[in-house]
Amino acid sequence: MHREEKRSIRSLSEEYGVSPAAIHNWVKGAKSVELEDGTEVTSKEFKQLQRENQRLR
Repeated sequence: MHREEKRSIRSLSEEYGVSPAAIHNWVKGAKSVELEDGTEVTSKEFKQLQRENQRLR
């Protein structure tokens, strides 16, 4: 809603009774990252992949 409908974090917070910080974190975690092979993953998934790769090394 924030990105697609261009609604402010504040208005979403008021409407759904969720803190602005929580919404900001959700938006940040849902941001997509394009990998070299063209695959898109969320930034949260990308961080998980990085941790897993580091653990495997």
